[in-house]
Amino acid sequence: MRSRKNRTHEKGLPESQDGIAAVIGEVEKAEPPVPEPEAEKAEPPVPEIAPDAAAADAAKEIGEIKKRKWAGNLIRGLAVVILCLAVFFCAGDMASRHYQITFYQEICRFLTGNIRIVFISDLHSREYGQGNADLLADIAALSPDLILLGGDMINWNDTDYEPVLETCRALTKLAPVYGVPGNHESERIYNAGDQDLYARFENAGVTMLRNESKIVRIGDNSVQLIGITGTEDGFERNGAQECMTQIPANRNMYRVVLAHVPVLFKEKLASYSYDLGLAGHAHGGVIQIPRIGGLYSAEEGFLPAYSRGEYELRNGASLIVGGGLGDAGWLPRINNRPELLVIDVNWC
Repeated sequence: MRSRKNRTHEKGLPESQDGIAAVIGEVEKAEPPVPEPEAEKAEPPVPEIAPDAAAADAAKEIGEIKKRKWAGNLIRGLAVVILCLAVFFCAGDMASRHYQITFYQEICRFLTGNIRIVFISDLHSREYGQGNADLLADIAALSPDLILLGGDMINWNDTDYEPVLETCRALTKLAPVYGVPGNHESERIYNAGDQDLYARFENAGVTMLRNESKIVRIGDNSVQLIGITGTEDGFERNGAQECMTQIPANRNMYRVVLAHVPVLFKEKLASYSYDLGLAGHAHGGVIQIPRIGGLYSAEEGFLPAYSRGEYELRNGASLIVGGGLGDAGWLPRINNRPELLVIDVNWC
C-alpha cells in the first residue's frame, strides 16, 4: 500500500527546499511583470493672491460697472431732457399763437350806467390775422365804450411799426383810444432816437398819457384816466409823483390809473385815491404755476407779486394785470396764453 508521501512525489513536486525555490523562480520568469501604475501628473500650482490685491481688483471691476451704469443713465436722462424741451417749446409756440378773452367785473357807485373797457397790452407788433383782422373783429364784437393801451405795442428795435399804427387807426373807429408808453416805446425814443414816435401814435388817433390825466365822457358818465410812465426808480423825478399829488382825493367819477409796470402799484401808487389800476409788462410771468402765479418778471424777479390777474391794493382799489398779447423774448409761454382783457364797470 502506497503512502501519501509517495503520491505527492509522483505528481512531480520537489522533494527539497532548493527544488521548490527553483520552481518558483521558473514561474516568475514565465509570468510577465506587472507594470507599476504611473504617477499622477501634478497640476501647476495656483499662484496665491494677496487679500489686498484681490479686494483692489474687485473694487476696480465694481467701479467699471458703476461707470457704465452711470453713462447709460446719463444718456437716458439727456434724451428725456431733450424730449421735454421739445415739448416745452412746441407747446409754448402753439399756445402763443392764440389768445383768450378774459372778462372782469367792477362796481362803481359814481356811474349811472355800465361801461365796457377793452385793455390791450404788450402786443409787441404781433399780428393775429392779416393786419390784426382777427383781433379787430373780436374787439368790434365786444362793443367797447373805451379802449386802453398798456404799452409795448411795438418792439424797441422795430424799424417799421406802421402795421401797429394801422391797427390803432382801426381801433379808433370802434371807441376812443388812450394809452401809455411801455419800456419798448421809451427805448425806441431814447436809445434808437425815434423822436417822432409819440406824434405818430397821436396821428393814428391814440391819446398818449404821460404823467397826465384826462376826463372822458361816456354817455352820461365821466371817467378820469391817469397815465403814469416809467418805473419805480424814476417815479419821483420823471413827473409821476407830481401828477398823482395833483389829483384830488375826493371825487365824483370813476377813476382809472393806467401804468405799464405793475410793480408801481405795490408801493408808489398804493396811497392815492382811485378805483382801478391797469398794467401789463410782466407777460403773465412767462410760466404760470398753478396756485402760485407767474414764475418771473424783469422788475420783481422770480415769483413776482403781480404777474397776471386781479389783485386788491391796500388803498381798496383793484389792480388788473394783463398777460399781454405778444412776446419780446425767446422763452415760450407755458400755461399762460396771451390775453385780451374786458372790464365791465357796472353801476350800483
